[in-house]
Amino acid sequence: MEKKTVVLIPAYDPTKELIEYSEKLIANGYPVVVVDDGSEESYEGIFSALPEEVRQIRYKPNRGKGSALKTGITYIMENMPDVFGIVTADADGQHKPEDIEKVALALEENEECLVLGSRRFDNGAPFKSVMGNTITRFVFRLVSGSKVYDTQTGLRGFSRKLFEFMLSQEGDRYEYEMNVLMYAARSGIRILEVPIQTVYIDDNSASHFDTVKDSIRIYSRILKFGGSSIASAAIDFILLLILKKITAGIFSEDISLLASVVGARIVSSLFNYTMNKKVVFASSNKGSFIKYYLLVLVNMGLNYCFLWLLNIKLGMNLAIAKLIVETVLFILSYTVQKNYIFTKN
Repeated sequence: MEKKTVVLIPAYDPTKELIEYSEKLIANGYPVVVVDDGSEESYEGIFSALPEEVRQIRYKPNRGKGSALKTGITYIMENMPDVFGIVTADADGQHKPEDIEKVALALEENEECLVLGSRRFDNGAPFKSVMGNTITRFVFRLVSGSKVYDTQTGLRGFSRKLFEFMLSQEGDRYEYEMNVLMYAARSGIRILEVPIQTVYIDDNSASHFDTVKDSIRIYSRILKFGGSSIASAAIDFILLLILKKITAGIFSEDISLLASVVGARIVSSLFNYTMNKKVVFASSNKGSFIKYYLLVLVNMGLNYCFLWLLNIKLGMNLAIAKLIVETVLFILSYTVQKNYIFTKN
């Protein structure tokens, strides 16, 4: 039996490209579902001109791309039981029908995967798009351990097996798509990239992506973790210097440093655990406390060894040595906490 794939298009104040785009997709045999994400009244003519075969879901006010995608997935799951999978595409026509077909065909052969239409940014792409994707690619690999070339593509395919997974991800706006990638990598879902054309119409002027606000949303978890870590590091840093000064005349240099590191870390780690569990990862994992403090012990051991090497053995200033060590251990700590400690139950 032929596998039926639907093209899902979230649309907010779309251009006329959406009309021709939908016509081509229908002509190629793909059912189309368009979610009007609270567009202004002046765009009514565009939605009215869509082919009658297009299923439209409309609401107000604007809720964001993530919310529109989840609304469309829910509709397809509940009202189109014969559908095998979904390919999501942007409303501005930058995803060519032939590229949508490439993703759909790849999905048919890899239904366990999340399939991405991956651009290569080698055809005069706007500088901000190239830089944005380069930075996001680096950060994504840093925190997830998975290599994805185009983390910001809106052209994605997934089978019915992943519908519930897609609906369970947090985020109502652009951060939703990043959350999907992060948790796919975290959950062992294979991410398959299919090369597609890199197309930007009028320097991507139709995009509603707010560089500042939406970037903050995308990186919000990393930023929260950074804030929590900086606050914890400040507590740890100040306590280390205070305890070192107090114990310097009581113990030998080695014991004084060890006592200072341990004392400072006990206080700062309690603060850090509470912040990461409640604010950063919003985790309900009951076993996180034990796993967190196992990480603390490892981190503390590495902290002492590196400080001993830099401060005592090499004679580096303690404050400078501390900054270097904490910077190195930050990356390790985030990766372990995100993937192994504060996971969802």
